[in-house]
Amino acid sequence: MSGDKTTNINSEGYYYFYGNFWIKFGTLSGQTPDTSIYKDDGRLKANRNANLNGYNIGFTGNGNVGIGTSTPTEKLQVLCNVAASGNGKFSQKLRVGSNYVGVTLAVDNNDASQPIMAISGTGANRRITVLDKGNTGISTQAPSEKLDVEGNARFRSVPAGNMSSTDDYVAISSNGTLKKVVVNLPTLGLYADTIGSAGHPSNGNLYNLNFDNIQRRYGNFIATSAYQNTFVAAKYGLYTVEAWVLFSNVPQDTNNLTRGI
Repeated sequence: MSGDKTTNINSEGYYYFYGNFWIKFGTLSGQTPDTSIYKDDGRLKANRNANLNGYNIGFTGNGNVGIGTSTPTEKLQVLCNVAASGNGKFSQKLRVGSNYVGVTLAVDNNDASQPIMAISGTGANRRITVLDKGNTGISTQAPSEKLDVEGNARFRSVPAGNMSSTDDYVAISSNGTLKKVVVNLPTLGLYADTIGSAGHPSNGNLYNLNFDNIQRRYGNFIATSAYQNTFVAAKYGLYTVEAWVLFSNVPQDTNNLTRGI
C-alpha cells in the first residue's frame, strides 16, 4: 500500500477499509480495541500453514481442542483415525474408543474380525496378539486358547507345597494344550496278608510268599495281575509306594540250612 491511505496503519492488528483509509478494529470513538484472532465461523478455501515463528500458542477457557468434533470433552479429542511417529508420553491415561475413566489404558474394539491389540517388534514381526474374544497369543497371530504360546514357557518363583487328596495334576495333550487331570488318590490302596504256614526248601532259589487275603483294594487304581502276588497300577499318574512286611510264628531253624528271606 502507498499514499495517504496507509497513514493509520502504524501497529500490528486487524484493519478494515473505511471509505478512503484503513481503520484498526476497536479504534473508533467509544470502542475497545479488538484483539481477537478468531471472530466468526468460516471455511478454508485452500491449504493454510501456521508458522509460530518460535512463539507458543495457548488455549484458555477449558482448554479443550477438538479435531473432527466441535464439542471436545478432553484436552485433545480426535474423532478420526490417527497416525503418529516419534516418541509420545501420556502422564495420566489413554482411552481408545472407550468410556472407561478409571483406568490408565482402555481400548474398545469395534471390529470383531480384527485384534484388540497387536504389538510388533523390529522388522514388523508380530510378538503379541490379543483377539476380540480374549485369546492372547505370544509369537503367534492366531491364538486358539486364552493363552497360546509358540515356544518355551517358564515359571519363576513357584512356591513349594505338599500334595493333598483333593489336588489335581496338569497334563499336556499331544497338541500342546494343558488340561486338568483329576486323580483323587485313595488314602490306603492295598492291604494283603496270609495266614497259616508255607514251607520252601533252602536250595538258594527264590519262592513266592502267597497272599491268602487281600483287603481294602481300591480297584480303580490298583488291580491284581495274572502273575502270583503281583499288583499293577490301573491308571497313569504319580504313585507313592510304601511296603511293610511283618512275619510272626516263624519256627527256629534246626539244620542251619536256612538261607534267609
